Amino acid sequence: VVTKRDDASENNLRITAFEAMNSIIECGAQDTLKSIDNLVPFYLDLLEDTFNPEMDAKASSEFQTYICSILQSVIMRLDENISGYVDRMMDILIRLLQSKQSVVFEEALGAVGCICDVLGDSFFQYMDSFKLCLYEGLRCHDASYVLLSALSVVNDLCRSLGSDIRHFSDDIIGILMETLQHDVSKKVRPLILSCFGDIANSLMEDFTPYVPDVMRILEFASTTDVSREEEEDIEYLILLRENILTTYGVIIQCFRESNERNQLYPYLEKLFGFIGNVFNDRDLLTSSILHGICGVLGDIGLILAKNNKELIDILNRKIVQDIIGEAKQSQSEKTEQIANWTEKVIRR
Repeated sequence: VVTKRDDASENNLRITAFEAMNSIIECGAQDTLKSIDNLVPFYLDLLEDTFNPEMDAKASSEFQTYICSILQSVIMRLDENISGYVDRMMDILIRLLQSKQSVVFEEALGAVGCICDVLGDSFFQYMDSFKLCLYEGLRCHDASYVLLSALSVVNDLCRSLGSDIRHFSDDIIGILMETLQHDVSKKVRPLILSCFGDIANSLMEDFTPYVPDVMRILEFASTTDVSREEEEDIEYLILLRENILTTYGVIIQCFRESNERNQLYPYLEKLFGFIGNVFNDRDLLTSSILHGICGVLGDIGLILAKNNKELIDILNRKIVQDIIGEAKQSQSEKTEQIANWTEKVIRR
């Protein structure tokens, strides 16, 4: 009622009312779930009303943005009990996404991501109508917050659809490679690399056709450096290196699943050059990066044959022993554990 008052646009009244309702939904006790469920048709009706061309454009945009935000909270609270509303939700959300208003687009993508998480592989039925909206979001080079939301949805899709992401992987990977050619925000680049890893993790051996192009991107990204004067730049470089290592690790596992282990050899020297540079950059060597390095070394040890001379030469390098030794002394329990596992793999 408050949000529809004639003076709702004054003094942020409408915004405050929506935020208050969102807080109630997020923090309400379990016995409020029935009431939350009863609110869903009301909010969907409000969203459909915003398509009326006679509605004030500013009020319409506010309604769409904040109701999409509320729907995200509703979906997460109701979980699988939301299934009866999903068809109508997706129809409305896709109409919103087709409007291409950036702020609304971001929140609508967030709501779709929540639905994807709840439905799991059942979300596949909506992909034909949704995929073009996702691709549009992935092409938003000039609106980083929209692009970040689209990348988050790719992560949701990989987790929910599993190997069925293969039906869309050509398009998604192609668009991500195009996006990297643009001057996108530093916040975006590490997450694009992470998306490659998410897709690889879902496809495993079926990811191998993409490996040459993705490896070239990882090799190029691994040469990135920044000024160490700004904290934001330092955080960017650390996150970039973490995601490079994670993606390398998943791709190495893809080789293992495909039994095409020899295809890994051409990439090893540059990979070890990157590992050496990162390990020797003491100012930015976090426990997370050290954990990632050990994970990659262990994955390499698993994939290459025990009697392979190249394996013996690579994994017996002094820097490998230095990395494992330092990781075993880490204050991070996870880093210490993966160092012990890597050592066992190499010595087997």
